[in-house]
Amino acid sequence: MNKYIIDLTTGENDNTAQYKAKNDIANILASIGYKEINYKYFDNHILKSFSLFKTRNHLKNCRSGIFVYQFPLGSKRVDPFLIKELKKNDSLKKVAIIHDLESLRNHSDDSEFCKKEISELDNFDGIIAQNHVMSKWIKSKGYKGKIVSISVFDYLNSELSMTKNKNNGIIYAGNLSKEKSGFLNNFESEIPVNVYGINPSEKYPTNIKYKGNFPSDVLVKKINESFGLIWDGSSLEECNGTFGNYERYNTPHKLSLYLSTGTPVIVWKNAAIADFVLSNNVGVVVETLHDVETVINEMNEEMYTAMKSNALEISQKLRRGYYTIQAIRKIEEAI
Repeated sequence: MNKYIIDLTTGENDNTAQYKAKNDIANILASIGYKEINYKYFDNHILKSFSLFKTRNHLKNCRSGIFVYQFPLGSKRVDPFLIKELKKNDSLKKVAIIHDLESLRNHSDDSEFCKKEISELDNFDGIIAQNHVMSKWIKSKGYKGKIVSISVFDYLNSELSMTKNKNNGIIYAGNLSKEKSGFLNNFESEIPVNVYGINPSEKYPTNIKYKGNFPSDVLVKKINESFGLIWDGSSLEECNGTFGNYERYNTPHKLSLYLSTGTPVIVWKNAAIADFVLSNNVGVVVETLHDVETVINEMNEEMYTAMKSNALEISQKLRRGYYTIQAIRKIEEAI
């Protein structure tokens, strides 16, 4: 049986990890026999159109089998265009791996947008959702196909953090914009926090140090903190705003980044990933950021060592594509 996976690369210089999840999934599936179909993104309108039509031609040549689409792949124009082309091929079983759902993020109050996004997903025989919370939401919106959950995205990486105790501070990596990470401006603590990423604030509290922005393969070599923080919004009390509310449904790629290096995590108790963190004992769950210092101070070394050991065990799975392969096997059987 023919098996295909679509991948996304860029023709532009990029110093963020925005394509890593898709690239890793494509590489993992290629390692078990899937053929990669590449869509190359360009900012330039002419180059973008050329690349889109080139990818469409590749889709036309796909023979009967399974096609895995990474959703969303691109812009408002890209996904409808390519999904429409896929729909024409009745010989293919179609699977969507969900990287983001804008109905849950930037359009959470827009019922018409939600209907449109779900209608796009209705073109797929099966879906790999990020977690059970997202799966339940998709089903509640009327999707009738098969759904499995991946739980956590794999993260291909050869680096491990050798930190052995709880006293080496916290790392926070990602987009540092005010809307996404504004809480950092008020996160005063005795615990040092090292932050990495784009759009840093001009000034942070004295315990927070901005360390720069690096490609993912460089960043993983720098991680030696005791914990990785996953938090979005402007508030210390809860994850709030557009991105904070999204934490209730999605599995942030930060989780994969931290755990791939064997670093235990700190997450919000109402986040969709809280269950994964607790059930695998790979970190702590807090109600507010005010609780972080107390939780770490009251943690004994035996507790931290257990979390660290579990995080290292999970890292072995993430770094060999375990969760992707498990999810794809399940959806292949289901459809």
